Parts: sequence; C-alpha cells; structure tokens
Amino acid sequence: MNIGYAQMVITPALEKPVYLAGFGNNRRAETIHDDLYARALAMQTDQTTLVLVALDLIGFFRPDVYDVIERVKTAGVAVLIASTHTHHGPDTMGLWGPDDKTCGVDAEYMSAIKEKIAAIILASLSDLQPASAKWTSVHVPGLAKNARNPEIVDDELTLAQFVNESGKPLVTLFNFPCHPEVLWEHNPHITADYPGVLRTEVEQQTGAPCIFFSGALGGMMTPDVKDHSFEEAEFMGKKLAQVGLEALSKVEGQRSYVSVEQREIKAKLTNILYKLAFGRKLLPDTRDKHGFIHTEVNLI
Repeated sequence: MNIGYAQMVITPALEKPVYLAGFGNNRRAETIHDDLYARALAMQTDQTTLVLVALDLIGFFRPDVYDVIERVKTAGVAVLIASTHTHHGPDTMGLWGPDDKTCGVDAEYMSAIKEKIAAIILASLSDLQPASAKWTSVHVPGLAKNARNPEIVDDELTLAQFVNESGKPLVTLFNFPCHPEVLWEHNPHITADYPGVLRTEVEQQTGAPCIFFSGALGGMMTPDVKDHSFEEAEFMGKKLAQVGLEALSKVEGQRSYVSVEQREIKAKLTNILYKLAFGRKLLPDTRDKHGFIHTEVNLI
C-alpha cells in the first residue's frame, strides 16, 4: 500500500457575519478559539486509489461533494468526503442563519473551501509513499452517552495507523461516534471541539498528522460531560488520544489493501420539515421529478 496526506486550514474570516451551525439561529461567531481544517488521506493499492477527506464542518451536501470531484478531475480515483459535524463551525448547509427563514451559507466561503479541498486531494495524491498499516479498535466507556435511548451506547474507538519501513508513523486515523458538541449552544467561538484536541495530542506524541472521522453519532450520541467547557473538550480529546495510541502500540504493521464499493440509493421525501426548508430555500432542493432524493452508500 502507498499512502499520502495533505491538509489546509478552512477557518472562515470574521470580517463579515459567520453563523455557527448545529444549534439555534443567529449564533454569530465572535472569536476563533482554534482553526478548522480540511484533511485528506490518500490510499493506493494495485487496483484502487481512494482519498478520504475529513472536514471540520457541520455537513457537506452531495452536490458540493461532486462539485469538488469535478474540480479535481482525477480519473480512477474514488473520493469520499465526510464532515466531523462540529457544532462550532460555519453554516455550510443553510439551516442556521440569522433567523429561521434565512439561509446561513456564505457562497464565497463555500467556493473557497471547495478549491482548498480539491487542492489537498491533489496534494495527497502527489505525496504517496510505501506504508504498512496497523488496525485495531477499543471501547472507551464514560465519554459519550445516548441522549435519546440511554440503553444503547456505541463507545467503540476505531483506529488505523500507517507506518513506514522503520515503523515510524506517517498518518494516524481515529473514528469515534460522538457529536463534537462538548461546547454548547452559548459558545460563540469557532472550534473543532474535542476532535481538534485529539488530533493535536496525537500529532504531538507521534510526530505525524492525525485525521479524525465521526462514527454513527446521529442516534443521538453526545458527550457525557459535567459542563460544556473547553476544559471538558480537552479532557475528552486527550483521553481518546491516550487510549487510542495505547491500543495501536500493541499491534504490528502489516501489508494491507484497500477497496471501495459504491451504491446509489434513492428515497421518497416525506419529511414535512425538509419540504418546508426547501420552500424557504434554506436547503438546496435536490429532488428528482418524482420527488425522490438520490444519495449513496460506500463500503471501504
């Protein structure tokens, strides 16, 4: 396997209003606590080249994903773009503007980050080098809870670390199912929340980049914290980093391969709130002429 990596800051400037996504309307950013990033991990084996992109954003619609892919125009490369779902970054979807009738998306910012995402995809592909991979997972109880059904809790931390011939880490991947919302609705500061702390801690300990992907957090997995503070975000991020790196230290690197399968699916839109958002032009209306929404499922 060959792997490559690239990243770029995507923190919005505060010269004009930045509406923070994830809670209520008119939550304007006042300061930048820590930068938001777009990070790209390229993986290549004999027959497959895949680039995984993680964005410190609330979400990124499928048409935006394919806009980026069109800008890259790299034949034979599968590109998957995910958002950490931080609740303290700019509105990139439309629901969190100044009021419930006004879209919060900044078109100039969206265009700029699409260029940056395309750039890091290409940069990661130009940085390919041989690597073996460590794969493991570990349960981390006590950090996340299910706000809807307390009896169902997914606390599995899934990990991968790519190392060179001498065993030196090149990139570490963390995947954990919990909303990045340690900071709560009254927070006015742009931040990546606990995933940002986690990445910084891993990078300091390994001397190599770290990329974070959120797991199945919509159930609804939320931080199990005493208070909604940066101190709690620090604790959660560092705890996950510590447990994850300890688990990775117990496994050996091995030759690996990557494959990806994609299936397009469609579903009839019945949710009245989505229809209302479409009517107010808060969200892009991507229904086909029969009222179906098209999306996709990918298996790596």
